[in-house]
Amino acid sequence: MKKTKILITGANGYIGTSIIKMLSKDHENIEIIGVCRKIIKKVPNVHYYFLKNLKDDEGINYYLKKCSILIHLAAVVHKKESQVSK
Repeated sequence: MKKTKILITGANGYIGTSIIKMLSKDHENIEIIGVCRKIIKKVPNVHYYFLKNLKDDEGINYYLKKCSILIHLAAVVHKKESQVSK
């Protein structure tokens, strides 16, 4: 049986990490590619791809072509200076 390939952006985030842990339990049927800027904690049976910017068309398109499912969880989070506690 052919494995289902899933690409997950935001693989280091809270939701991304939870989804990867859940899906990786079925590693016989699923191949997971986690896209992130840096690795915090590696999960077994997951292939990680480091990408500083999702606008890197060549990098992300290479993996998108290999996957049948995309779970897009990446987000840009910035705090305004007025929101930072002093």
